[in-house]
Amino acid sequence: MGKVEIILKDKNSRRKKRSDAKHDVKFKLSLEDKKKLHYKAMDENLSITALSSLTVKRELIRENFYEDVEYENDGVFVHATFETSYYEMLKTLSVEMNMPIRRVVHRIIKNYLDGTIRHFEIFNYKENEGR
Repeated sequence: MGKVEIILKDKNSRRKKRSDAKHDVKFKLSLEDKKKLHYKAMDENLSITALSSLTVKRELIRENFYEDVEYENDGVFVHATFETSYYEMLKTLSVEMNMPIRRVVHRIIKNYLDGTIRHFEIFNYKENEGR
């Protein structure tokens, strides 16, 4: 039989982080709101995650005021992913609104689903950035 070799890594050696890494934010929606989001995503031929991410990114650039909504602790998780620059904007908004990042994302998505935020065109996203 062959000899088993154990290689111990140095404590300080870690994998290098990708420069284009995205930050995942999980937030909860009620089952009914997740269905609404899913239908809107299907209309745009996007995944729920892609539509959530795109909606929040667009709103971060616009800097709108968002109606206060209650966060559903008993809902189902939905994901949104953000590049570092958008994640930094979310962190800043989180401090300004005095709430966690997931609640900021939840508030923006709920305002979108409730019609407070107008529907926007997705064409540029599909053509320029892809899925």
